[in-house]
This record gives sequence, C-alpha cells and structure tokens, in this order.
Amino acid sequence: MMLKRSWSVIVVGFLLFGVCLRASAGVTSDVEYLKRESGSLKLDVSVPDGDGPFPIAILLHGGGNNGNKQSYVTPLFSPLSTANFTWFTLDFRPVKEGIAAGVADIEAAIRWIKANAATYRGDPRRLALIGESTGGIFACVVAGRAEPGATVDAVVAFYTPADLEYIMPKGRMGPRSREYWGVKESDDLAALMREGSPISYAKPGMPQVLLIHGSADPKVPHANSVRLERAFKAVGVPCELITVEGGDHGMGSWETVDPTYKQRMVTWLQKTLGQR
Repeated sequence: MMLKRSWSVIVVGFLLFGVCLRASAGVTSDVEYLKRESGSLKLDVSVPDGDGPFPIAILLHGGGNNGNKQSYVTPLFSPLSTANFTWFTLDFRPVKEGIAAGVADIEAAIRWIKANAATYRGDPRRLALIGESTGGIFACVVAGRAEPGATVDAVVAFYTPADLEYIMPKGRMGPRSREYWGVKESDDLAALMREGSPISYAKPGMPQVLLIHGSADPKVPHANSVRLERAFKAVGVPCELITVEGGDHGMGSWETVDPTYKQRMVTWLQKTLGQR
C-alpha cells in the first residue's frame, strides 16, 4: 500500500513538473487582446525561463491581406527566444480595411501587453516593435504616432515600403491596387498614401530605428529603405540600415544568402534597449 502511494506521488510530481515546464518555456497561443464587433483579435506569446523581467518584442507580420501571426515572421521566433525576449506575435486587421484600422489594433495590443507585462515576465520599459513588409509600415506609423499608452522604445522594419505614393503612377491607382489597399474611388488617394507612409512619420523624438532590406528585392526596392534611413537621420532619429546582399523580398529565403541578419538584429536590440 505504501509502495503504491509512493509511486503515485512520484508520477503526480512528474506530471506537475511537466505542466510547469510547459508553462514557463512554451508558447501560449490565441490569447485575446481585443474584441471587436467583427470578431476577436488574438496573439501568441513566448516567455523565457527565469524570473525576468525580460525585454519585450512585438512582431507584426506582412502579407498585406493574407498574413497572420504565424506567417512570415516565424524565422525570428527562435533567435528572440534564445536571446531571452518575451515576444508576442499579433493578428490585426488587414490593409484592405485601411491602414488606420490596423494601426488602431496594434496600439490596442501594445496597451494590453504593457498592462499584462508582469504576467509574462516582460519589461514594459524595454519594448521593441518589429514588422516586416506591410508589418513594417504599421511598426513605423505606430512608433511615429506615439499615442498615449502605445509608445515603444525601438523599431525594426524589414523591407518596408517607405513611401506609398511610389505605387501611384501619375496620381492614379489601378482597380487591383485599390482593392488591395482598401481605397475607394471617392477617397483622397494622395492623402491616404501619405497617411500610411513611414516616411511621413519621420520626426524628432521617435525611438531608434533599424531597417533591414535585401539588395535584390524585386517587390520593394532596396532604395526605399535608403530613403527612409536618410529621412530619419535628417530629423535626428538614430537609424541604421542592414543590407542583406542578394536578399529577396521575405526573410524566409535569406538563410542561403546571409543568415547573420538575425543575430545582428538581436545585438542591435540588446544594445538599444539596454539592461535593467
């Protein structure tokens, strides 16, 4: 009887240990951060082992109208975990619903994350926003707006369209592009494009920015990030540009070209956010 009870205690102990291990080192999926009439918006979060508080990274996927929190930014999950970041990856409204809609969702997520940072052993005073492609647009716009409760301490933008007016030849936009960006015929196209362009938000007082762009990007030319870097520096915003030589549009293909971009990003984040 005593032997059976002892084995039961041991088994229960191992089960509890396994639960604790998963809770401390795993990824928690589909946490609701905002409920809209159109539905629930959710995030995934990964918390390092240890007491923390750890620096926070918020990941914004690209893909325009096709991405989600588990697409495109996945190459960054492992390096951020290895570097002991509490990281979040978000779902938010797509660009066809308007840049302003996605911006509002992301700002709500930042406020939620700051309010719940202690739960995930994160440090709300060391918070970086990381976006790729259209996610980079959102990251720069949110950082530039600096709305109360939704400020960030660093921005990383991968192969981001710096100025959306470049897709508007001679002041016009085709039906397919209008559908993609959610632009109606009655809209002031130039005003909407300026409102959603990172280069429009280059102003003193913004957090430090890291731009990462492939030199062989056929969708968003590398020159966009060069222009954006110049715009930030012109107003006194510290900005660096990492060029991935031969890199295409999308970091998923960079492993065979130059995988060091991940460690270079982490090193920049650690230096910029500092230790507390």
